[in-house]
Amino acid sequence: MLTGRQQTGGITLLVVCLLSIIGAVALTSGEKKTPDPRPETRSPSLGIRLAGDVRRPGVYFVPAGSTAGDVLKRTGEWDGDRFRVSSPAGLNRPMKRGDLLEVVAAPDGQRSIRLRQMPAAERMTLGIPLDVNTASVEELTLVPGIGPKTALLIVQERDRRKVFHVLDELVGVPGIKDKRLEGLRPYLTVE
Repeated sequence: MLTGRQQTGGITLLVVCLLSIIGAVALTSGEKKTPDPRPETRSPSLGIRLAGDVRRPGVYFVPAGSTAGDVLKRTGEWDGDRFRVSSPAGLNRPMKRGDLLEVVAAPDGQRSIRLRQMPAAERMTLGIPLDVNTASVEELTLVPGIGPKTALLIVQERDRRKVFHVLDELVGVPGIKDKRLEGLRPYLTVE
């Protein structure tokens, strides 16, 4: 059983907590809230993977506009003259999200780079949408809501059109209507 003093202390503590909560709500409700910018206006970062003969392989998120050379410098792989690249033009190529930058060392010490896309499953795991203009039937089936039949129809429609310019054109694929397209948007892109 609680004594009168304990009951009074408990009630006082409860009142103080409630007043603190009410005060916090009152303070924050008067603040002007700025809406989040739309995704296309945010400063984007690119998820890329560094692999091969490197000290620290892994997935890195780098600023948009970064080149392969920038990535090598940022990750500590660039070491001046000892890093000879057989394809210097490749160092200046802007990276795209989902790129795989592989460094290959030859026995003579020459290092070269290979640029390609990460496997589709890896891109999906990292939340990087698949490009409907380059994805295969097998890759499209990794997307929630797309089965083998729909994936084949998407590829056939892409072949007929030559290219999708915007995702809204997927409504031309049998079985994809506006509502279904909205569910697919987070997983697909047109680049």
